[in-house]
Amino acid sequence: MRLALTGFAAASLLLVSACAANDRFRYTEFEPGRDGAFRYRVTADAAYPEDDQDAEGVRLAWLGEYLRDNRLCPGGYDITERKAVLKRKGFVGDVYDVIYYGSCAPSTRPGA
Repeated sequence: MRLALTGFAAASLLLVSACAANDRFRYTEFEPGRDGAFRYRVTADAAYPEDDQDAEGVRLAWLGEYLRDNRLCPGGYDITERKAVLKRKGFVGDVYDVIYYGSCAPSTRPGA
């Protein structure tokens, strides 16, 4: 019985991880700018609420994955501004665009 529950828990964790990985592509948009600057937009909804610390951690993890996958900002980055813009009111929860403005650490900017 214990082995079956452990297998079920592992399968559930894998499924949740797979969903979060899929959500990254559906919920996000990355726009590179000049001199290592960027704009990163993420949809915040009932699944990833705008004012939730765990959801914020997921959003920033997605940003880190994007930067790693594209070999951008290997020495880190700074978020210079964060805006939450209400897109629409919802029955289950409001939907926001969360927009992050940032830049690569000066020593790791492309072309530096």
